[in-house]
Amino acid sequence: MSEFKFLCPECGQKILADTAYTGAGIACPTCQKAITIPAAASLPGTVLADVAASGAAAPPPPLPQTAARPANPAPATASIKQQAPDRISALAVASLICSVFVPLGSIPGIICGHMAKGRMRRNIFLVGEKMANAGLIISYSVLMATVALAATFLLEHWLSIPVKVLRETPEAIAALESRVVDEVVMGENEDDHDVDGQMYSSTTSKGKTFRTATRGGSFGYTMKVLPHEAMTLNCRYSGDENKNHVFDIVVDDQIIATQDLNAVAPGHFVDMEYKIPKSLTAGKDEVRVEFQAHAGMTAGGLYGCQILKW
Repeated sequence: MSEFKFLCPECGQKILADTAYTGAGIACPTCQKAITIPAAASLPGTVLADVAASGAAAPPPPLPQTAARPANPAPATASIKQQAPDRISALAVASLICSVFVPLGSIPGIICGHMAKGRMRRNIFLVGEKMANAGLIISYSVLMATVALAATFLLEHWLSIPVKVLRETPEAIAALESRVVDEVVMGENEDDHDVDGQMYSSTTSKGKTFRTATRGGSFGYTMKVLPHEAMTLNCRYSGDENKNHVFDIVVDDQIIATQDLNAVAPGHFVDMEYKIPKSLTAGKDEVRVEFQAHAGMTAGGLYGCQILKW
C-alpha cells in the first residue's frame, strides 16, 4: 500500500489517501462535494518509499485525511508505503528575511514571495504560505514608503533649483509686471520693507543701485505674499559677479536655495526665480526674505527683488 496527498478539485482541501482507494468516491470533508480519489501516478510531488514486507497480514489502510472511509475498500496487499512529510518553502523564508533584514530588500522580497506562492500551488507538499504573505506585505510596504520618500526628495530638490531668466525686452518685462505681488527697488523703497542686516551696504554703478553684504553678513526685507496662492521670489543680479558671491536665500528662517553668482550670465543682467514652498506662505500676508552670505563670502549684489505669483 502507499499513501499520497491530493487536492479537492472543488475547494482545494488537502486530502490524504491510499492507493488502494484509487477510483473510490468520497465526500470532501470541507465542501462536502462528491469527488473521486485519483490515481497516485497522475499527481505531481507524490513520493513512495517501500518497506520490506514481513509476511504477516498488513494492517488496514488509513482513511483519507479528515475524510470518511469509502464503503468496501479494495483489500490491502503486498507492502506498506509511507508519504513524504511536508517541507517549508525556502523561497518563502527568503522573502521574509529579505523584507526585514536585507537593505533595499523589498524587490528581492517581492520576487521570492511570488515565486514561493507559485511553487506551493504546484506542489502540495510545500508549506510556508503565511511567511510568503508576510514577506510580500512588508516588502510592498517598504517599497511604497521608499517611493514616497524619493518623490518628496525630488520635489524639494526641484523646488530649490532657481529658474534663470534674461528679461531684456519690453514684452518680457511687461509679462513679469503682471505677476508682481510686492517689489523692493534698491535705493527707493527699501525702508518701506524694513531693510535690516549685518555688514551690508548699497552701491550705485552706472545709474543702477545694488545691495551687498560682505564677510558673511546678511540683509533682508519684509515682503507681502498672498496667503492662498503659491509664491515665487524673483531676484535680479549682474551676470558678471565673481566666485566670491555665494549666499543662502532664506524665507522666514528656512533656506529655500543657495546661490553662487560666479559668471552666471556674463554681459547681462539676469533674473533668478526661487519657488517658495507653499507651507511658508499659507495663511500669511507677509514673510521675511533674507540674503545670508556664506563665511568669508558676499551676498548679492542684488539689484531688485519681487514676490511673484507662480
